[in-house]
Amino acid sequence: EDAEALLLMIQSLDPVGCACHSLQECLSIQAHHIKPTPHLVITLINDHLDNIKNKDYKTISEVTGARVEEIKDAEAIMASFSPKPGYLVSAAPTQYIAPDIYVHFVGDELQISLNDDGIPKLRVSKLYQKLMKQDSGEGAKDYIKDKLRSALWLIKSIENRQKTIEKVSRAIVERQPEFFTKGASHLKPMILKDIAEEIGVHESTVSRATTNKYMHTPLGIFELKYFFNTSIGAKNGGVDIAAEGLKLKIKELIDQENKKKPLSDQKIVKLLEQDNVIVARRTIAKYREMMDIPSSSKRKEK
Repeated sequence: EDAEALLLMIQSLDPVGCACHSLQECLSIQAHHIKPTPHLVITLINDHLDNIKNKDYKTISEVTGARVEEIKDAEAIMASFSPKPGYLVSAAPTQYIAPDIYVHFVGDELQISLNDDGIPKLRVSKLYQKLMKQDSGEGAKDYIKDKLRSALWLIKSIENRQKTIEKVSRAIVERQPEFFTKGASHLKPMILKDIAEEIGVHESTVSRATTNKYMHTPLGIFELKYFFNTSIGAKNGGVDIAAEGLKLKIKELIDQENKKKPLSDQKIVKLLEQDNVIVARRTIAKYREMMDIPSSSKRKEK
């Protein structure tokens, strides 16, 4: 009994709803802390979570006697609750991104510039150059020569790395000009091999140069990997479209759909065909799931 009383006390501490047995209990406790107590919200949490998930407002209305508008208002209150309240006080620290490349407009032209702030300014100490001139024995001279070679190689490698990032970024900007003026829906299909051939390096070099490297653009900050998209649609006789562009088209169609008659994957295929984007139904399903968008049956408001 004492333990249960203490548990109730812990659950009421800020943030409210920690140390609960289930999502339902967590949400219910948060609802009971609202004054005046929203009884419809508590009813939805206790008896109709699945119906809310499936947007089956009609069934809820028939059982509770509440109007659909009242149910949606109660759902909005539920949406303000935290399913994991502990995250409010112990969230992972924010990881800030320092862009490696800046892309900006100068007049009508896109210009790129490297961010050298995080790159150390390395040089060989003059002390070792003096030691080379002194008569310090062949063994000592050979040792210093070896270390000097290593130091110069490191400096050269850093310089080459920066040059490669700049070349890759410049090639991306030249191949994707419409992205920077019209947005992600105009991203063109492009693979590592395209850039590698253009700047005369191996694909693995481009892969390393774009891993965890970020570009600051007029549209926001993007990882360099973001610009590489496979081609979809062209081999089926339609227009060439990038995977990211296809995602945006699918999301746009779903955002504009009638929520009482949501679009099936096959219907989305037909609508895309009107723009000469030819893709299979399973491709639509794949990209819809990648964006965490449920199927039409689960999106339907009943």
